[in-house]
Amino acid sequence: MNDNIAIESLSFAYNGQRVLRDIDLEVKPGELLALIGPNGSGKTTLLRQISGALRPARGAVYLDGQEVARLKPAELARRLAALEQEQSVGFDYTVRELVSLGRIPHRGRLSRWRPEDESAVERALKSTGLQELARRSLQQLSGGERRRVFLAMALAQEPQVLLLDEPTAHLDLKYQLELLGLVRGLVARGLTVIAAFHDLNLAARYSDRVAALSRGRLVALGSPRDVLTADLIESVWEVQVQVLEDQESFWIIPRARYSGRLLVSS
Repeated sequence: MNDNIAIESLSFAYNGQRVLRDIDLEVKPGELLALIGPNGSGKTTLLRQISGALRPARGAVYLDGQEVARLKPAELARRLAALEQEQSVGFDYTVRELVSLGRIPHRGRLSRWRPEDESAVERALKSTGLQELARRSLQQLSGGERRRVFLAMALAQEPQVLLLDEPTAHLDLKYQLELLGLVRGLVARGLTVIAAFHDLNLAARYSDRVAALSRGRLVALGSPRDVLTADLIESVWEVQVQVLEDQESFWIIPRARYSGRLLVSS
């Protein structure tokens, strides 16, 4: 079953301050939707609404026609996995041990480890290229390798929908490209991914569609080429950019020059 995310008239507030305002959005099965916007625009809050970690003040989030807020946590975790920006664990697990924790939603508290659990863990390790590191301690891994381990743990849940909050934060360029290439491969196999991006060029390169948020409102939705225009970026981020493109790709470059200690608009 391919799950579909639908968000209807969604609003949310922290301590009386509105963070999301009347969001209407549908995410297609088997696509990568990038959430973009300045800091404080509501990207992380929207992901937490979709994951069920936060309840809407108004409106609703639906997963394949069922309201997320009404689903039991274990049922939701069997269909949707979420990775936040910062991931940490209190014990020194091996890679395989941590990835195996992704099977918890599929097993009762006292149930035995089953062949299907082992198969799911093996698939997750293989799809993230971690088979040779399975016995390694997390403490022995690089930042990029750790990020892949947590992704593998999410994949061991066998979700239809994966939520990623700034998946490339704090990673070197090599690991950014490796991770997003891996995610694109998962999307090609039918996984639905919703990811918050800080880097507009990465969002443009790897997403199928882009949803731009500004001050808690959805201000644009469509293909990267249609949404990431110089006019929209200046309106939302308050910076001037130049968009360079050819038939295969495009790049967003700030329109500024370095003069002494200041960046001066060109």
